[in-house]
Amino acid sequence: MKVPLIAYTGNNCFRIYRNGKCENVRFPFLPYFYSTEPLEIEECLIKREKKTFLSTNQEGWVYKHSFDTMEEYWNAMRDYLQSVIYSESFMHSTLIDAPDFFYDYALEKPLKILAIDIEVKTNGSSTFPKPETHQIYSIGVKAYEGLWNEVYSNVFECYHGKEIDMLNTFMKFYRAFDPDVVMGYNIKRFDIPFIVKRLEKCGISSAYLQRNTQNPVDLSPLQQSMFRQNKTVYDTKIRLYGRVVCDVYVLVQRDNKLRKLRDYKLQTIADWFGFPAKTLDRGIVANLEKFVESGHEDQLNDYVLHDCELTKLVANVYFPGKIYLAEIIGCPLDLVINDYPTFVPSLIHARPLRKLNYIADKKNADRYAMMTYEGAYVGLNKAGLYKPVYHVDFSSMYPSIIRTFNLSPETTWLEGVEPMGNELEFVNRENDWLVKIPDNKYGGNVVIGIRKTIGILPEQLTYMYNKRLEFKNKYRETRDEKDNSLQNIYKLILNVSYGYNGSSYARWGNLPVAIATTGIGRFLVKKVCSWLGSGLIEADTDGCYVSNPVDVKDLTIRLNDWIKGFGFTNSCMELDFDKHDGGYFYKAKNYVILDKGKLAWTGNSFISRRQPRLAQKALEKLVLCKLNGDDAKKVISELYDFKKYTIHDYTQNCRLWHDVDDYKQENALARRLALQAQKHFGEDISIRTQFSYVVTRDRREPYKLSDLVSVDQINYKYYEKELDKLIDRVGFSKYESLEKWMQ
Repeated sequence: MKVPLIAYTGNNCFRIYRNGKCENVRFPFLPYFYSTEPLEIEECLIKREKKTFLSTNQEGWVYKHSFDTMEEYWNAMRDYLQSVIYSESFMHSTLIDAPDFFYDYALEKPLKILAIDIEVKTNGSSTFPKPETHQIYSIGVKAYEGLWNEVYSNVFECYHGKEIDMLNTFMKFYRAFDPDVVMGYNIKRFDIPFIVKRLEKCGISSAYLQRNTQNPVDLSPLQQSMFRQNKTVYDTKIRLYGRVVCDVYVLVQRDNKLRKLRDYKLQTIADWFGFPAKTLDRGIVANLEKFVESGHEDQLNDYVLHDCELTKLVANVYFPGKIYLAEIIGCPLDLVINDYPTFVPSLIHARPLRKLNYIADKKNADRYAMMTYEGAYVGLNKAGLYKPVYHVDFSSMYPSIIRTFNLSPETTWLEGVEPMGNELEFVNRENDWLVKIPDNKYGGNVVIGIRKTIGILPEQLTYMYNKRLEFKNKYRETRDEKDNSLQNIYKLILNVSYGYNGSSYARWGNLPVAIATTGIGRFLVKKVCSWLGSGLIEADTDGCYVSNPVDVKDLTIRLNDWIKGFGFTNSCMELDFDKHDGGYFYKAKNYVILDKGKLAWTGNSFISRRQPRLAQKALEKLVLCKLNGDDAKKVISELYDFKKYTIHDYTQNCRLWHDVDDYKQENALARRLALQAQKHFGEDISIRTQFSYVVTRDRREPYKLSDLVSVDQINYKYYEKELDKLIDRVGFSKYESLEKWMQ
């Protein structure tokens, strides 16, 4: 690998991990920040420099304050924060100002990778297992040297022994293998915190999970992130010092191609990629103690190791590409796996802008009073079932718009807002263009100025696009997976740039780039829709679904000619065309596509993780029945046979987000379930505990923890109505009376 494993910022040096060892390496330059006036700071080197402010595109004088150590830097930052106009973390400053620095510290030995999966001793309780009350039953491990030479495979278990003995044996192996990368599925939220807390419970130091064994593993970043409701939380800062923690679940979450799956369970993802997946019934997982007592230890061991293997197979879709990405941008591997999603696009923007002597003096949120703008175009033309269905979509739509219309942080600015118009309008001036974009969020035409001088972002994206084509063509010839990974990495870099410009926290991005990219894209999709005629089914973000074949080559020529008419002579917009087996369109942005036997779901009408399991299963059966043209009578009849379901088919999940006493509404479902758990199990219920519950016929307390209920207490009427909704949503009707099932 051409770069190191990890680098940490010390006081005056980087602590770089590679080849199983830590090296202290002096900083390539002194830590610094900029202000508009010289500050009275002792032991500080001050230099006056002329820079171009990215916020105004105007030149001005600034003062660079440099420090011998990070301690002096942070002390000055604390005392003069209000005067600082530009600073970065020193790691990011190094990657921007000295982009080749880390190439001198390559990891020369093969990566040592450890995939782990744990199973917890469950006993049928409706509450999600917690390390305070549940012991680890088994730890499955698969060890690899390089990608993916397996050197060890085992299950450490305590089915009939003591947990402390199992943990000691596991830790002895772990320290001997000394992994560079610890990998798992949801490992940051579950496996690592669980192992750490069980080690502490058994009096074993968790420090030995790290290469720096002076301190135990710090779980505080996980605790801080738990309460960010309604946001995607990646828990990127949970770390084992000196080792890369690769949570494959996080890599999956960040893959936009998988947004149309109904959940991110490992088995679901494995099935999508075509990997054979073994499953255990939910009832078994909820009571592994009973499963083991019934003599199924070998089956459980096989399941745990199989999950380790699945983790490796799914990781292989992403992990090699992460290595190549780290090598392309010249950063430690840990950063591309565990830093924030904006990390890569910030470098793509910052490096060329710094070469042009720009300074990112403000964040987007500080430059613009209003950060919201109208999103992509979505519209349903005609609902229903279509077999086959065709998809006309823009190839790399947003990167192509940026390249075509020269949108870049230093070439694009917000001119103002005019009264609302109906159409996208371009004004071609001598040195620039004005684009007037109707925007419902702004309540008028947003006027964006674009200089005609080629911007750094179109230039960067053109380079990335050509590199992607190079490796895409090589892969067609060689079928070498490295070429495939590289073309996917360049595609990733292309696609993340737009989103960065719309981020409130982006320093090197510029909001008008995002407004113009989305706004122009909205009207390009509308323009293509207007040419598709009666075959148009639905428009969604970057393409359209149609009921008949389309000549996309002709459409592409027509679209680019239209764009060139406004003076944009280098238009690179391109349309692609795909055929799918079928599609069912319910309402705008709520549809299901069938392709090669796999279902891709879009919209809350079809993707809801709050439904009971029987409803989730029913929806998939109904949609497949619809798309395959099968007779639905038998399927629907079987769905209403409630006696065939187990208690776990009726369960739904609910999470406790506050302390029980802090809920403003006494009847809040999570609070009621927590009180039930305290009453019946005597458990101390902590925030973020997940409960499994069912709906019963008990009028005083209809919602009950699932293990307090038998099947004959289920409120079948409630679940009947849930199925009725699904049947109506898919466009069926009930074929026979349900009386015999309700007796």
